[in-house]
Amino acid sequence: MCTVSGYASLDAEVCSPYAYKSRVLLIIASNVANKLNSVAVGTQGVPVDLPAKTGDVFVAKSCHGTRDTSKDCSGPEKAYHLRARWRIVSPMRALLEDSKVASEDLRYASRHSNYRAHNRLTPLRDGGETYASMLAAIRGAARSITLETYILVDDATGTRFADALIERAQTGIAVRLMYDAWGSWSLGTPYINRLTEAGVEVVEYNPVVPWRARFKLVLLTRRDHRKILIVDDQVAFTGGLNIANDYASKEDGGGGWRDAHLQVQGPIVRDLARLFHSVWVGSGGAAFEVGAASVSVGQAGDALASVISNRLTKRFQFRRAYLHAIRKAVRQIDIMNAYFIPGRAVRRALRKAVARGVQVRVIVPGNSDVKAAQYASSYLYARMLKDGIRIFEWPKVMMHAKTAVIDGVWSTVGSYNFDSQSLRANLEVAVAVLDRPLAKQLTIQFDADIARCVEIEEGALAKRNLWHRALQWCAYRLRWFL
Repeated sequence: MCTVSGYASLDAEVCSPYAYKSRVLLIIASNVANKLNSVAVGTQGVPVDLPAKTGDVFVAKSCHGTRDTSKDCSGPEKAYHLRARWRIVSPMRALLEDSKVASEDLRYASRHSNYRAHNRLTPLRDGGETYASMLAAIRGAARSITLETYILVDDATGTRFADALIERAQTGIAVRLMYDAWGSWSLGTPYINRLTEAGVEVVEYNPVVPWRARFKLVLLTRRDHRKILIVDDQVAFTGGLNIANDYASKEDGGGGWRDAHLQVQGPIVRDLARLFHSVWVGSGGAAFEVGAASVSVGQAGDALASVISNRLTKRFQFRRAYLHAIRKAVRQIDIMNAYFIPGRAVRRALRKAVARGVQVRVIVPGNSDVKAAQYASSYLYARMLKDGIRIFEWPKVMMHAKTAVIDGVWSTVGSYNFDSQSLRANLEVAVAVLDRPLAKQLTIQFDADIARCVEIEEGALAKRNLWHRALQWCAYRLRWFL
């Protein structure tokens, strides 16, 4: 037997494995349907008159109390009869009907209602691929450009982007740029003036101005860590790359940092645009209309994708999505994260995954740009190795990516780090995807990266000197500020 939201108990064979996901729909339906005697949720045992797929939610009158004595009400399956007056179709059914994703793949999605079908996503590796694609999209813009970044530097890379934005703005296209005041602290007035004089609208997020009366020290750590570019409301880019030479390829004179980005086409472009609009207006930018992201038949993809973001009232969206996918893993979990200081809940979920026979591999930077974060992360190595989690360090240059792939089905690329700032303070964004082809591409890249990494062994940890261990201990105690 199973019970949904305290309503009628049903045989297991007519209970949807996703019944609990439709709890809110059931509560709403029960309020709308006056004096309902039972609520049934199911996928099997439904009469042919009521076609159904996995995850359907039916709200129906039960046989009890009806005047139709010809009906046999001896079995619970008779709750699905022709006299059903109300019917709600869950978001899951809509997804299944509107995409090519297998029903079993939906188990990795924590919130089905946030996913949208018909998206095309292209993984971009490092600054070489990412900047070339972003600049090409900017130069081809016909209506609007919106760019949001945490770090913007007045260097060769920053100049390339400024030139492209100015050229488009001078043709009359609406160009909007928003950068974080703390992340872009070195950005000079001449750079900004050059943009604004050309017609680019510029907004600085959360300026660090303690001399102003409205400045609040408590908000100093609330930063805009998102990286979003949207062109003509048709194509978007998001991921881990900021606008600076560090991320550019060595062939372009950059630092060659390892990072990951996504090019996005489809309905979730509008979701990214609405995120930008919300922060833009809240930071003093002029309101504008967010256009619909139309996709032609030839451009439409097969991926189910969801934009995961955090705000004051939903600070733990990323952790919930990760935890749900990790708990559903049955084969493999691959995580690449620049600042990997997971909390107890994530470590426990990974430990239990290993106990189920899941292979867990994590790539972290071996030469981080934030040494305190690296020491805090390495403090956890011994515990994670004991739990069966394999850890690999990316050698030489900084590894700044934030990606994950689970079972070759669920994947994510974004700006979210496993640290306290991403969890509790920063504005972040990531795209969670249910698409086996994309997951396969990311896994191939991950395997190639593993081949270049150095695996951490317990024996090597034991050889670290007392001073190194003391730094690890101190850094971990300060993890809430990292």
